[in-house]
Amino acid sequence: MKRSLLFCSVLVLVPATAHAQASKADALYQEAVELFKAGNVAGACEKLDASFRLEAKTQTLFSLAKCREREGKIATASSQFTELVERAKKEGQKDKEAQMQARVTELAPRVPRVTLKLGRSDVSSVTLDGQPVAKPAWKDPILVDPGEHVFRITRTNKPDVDRKVTLKERDAITIDVDAPPKITLQPLITAEPPPDPSYHPPERETGHRTLGYILGGVGVAGIAAGSVFGVMAIGQKNDADDKFAARDPSFKDSDNSASTSALVSTILFGVGIAGLAAGAYFVLTSPSQSTLALVNRVERGALLW
Repeated sequence: MKRSLLFCSVLVLVPATAHAQASKADALYQEAVELFKAGNVAGACEKLDASFRLEAKTQTLFSLAKCREREGKIATASSQFTELVERAKKEGQKDKEAQMQARVTELAPRVPRVTLKLGRSDVSSVTLDGQPVAKPAWKDPILVDPGEHVFRITRTNKPDVDRKVTLKERDAITIDVDAPPKITLQPLITAEPPPDPSYHPPERETGHRTLGYILGGVGVAGIAAGSVFGVMAIGQKNDADDKFAARDPSFKDSDNSASTSALVSTILFGVGIAGLAAGAYFVLTSPSQSTLALVNRVERGALLW
């Protein structure tokens, strides 16, 4: 009698537990939908993953595969779409099978892959990010999500091999366990040396700046001389006008002198303006003292390298 009551209790408890799990799975699915709408793709994927573990519905797996693809975990998504292909095949749903296979085919070129070159090493186990990799998969390219991963190859009579790799979409690399790992040389100095109070960067007056000063001086002198000749031309022109009014035949000589002085003034003004413009250009485009000091500091660092 007691056994019958216990059996009946189990029969009642199992459906109740299954119903509770299904309800929890549905609640997690709805939470995932809201997170996805809010733009929290990673959070939505975690909720869908938890929902699928409670109740392995095909619809949940399909949503999870799409979510992982959106998250950028395309190897995981491809694996889940492949599982959906198998489910559709078992259920005889040809259209669904073709649709899921098309997703797998579309993702395939983008999935990063790692090939293990084990050579003659006596390998006993391989793990990827701490998870074991089945031995039959060692001979084929291992599909991984983009990002950083750590492979550990355990060997019987040799030290373990750890390889950290960072992969992008479409990357394909080979890990040779018998080859030494690539060594990335780090600079001896990782920070700028402290300033030396007794050190003063030398004045490195560049040719540009010196030429600019020279041209600027020429420009100033040209404008000054042009001004002098301009004043002379005005005076000579007034003298020519006075002689003309007095019917003095020598007015022509004064008029010619005024024209000559005016022409010289114009030329000197032009030379002066051009000199000032060229001088300003060379001065402004030459390195500043702060730039020169930075160059010297970099050169000091290079010497200490």
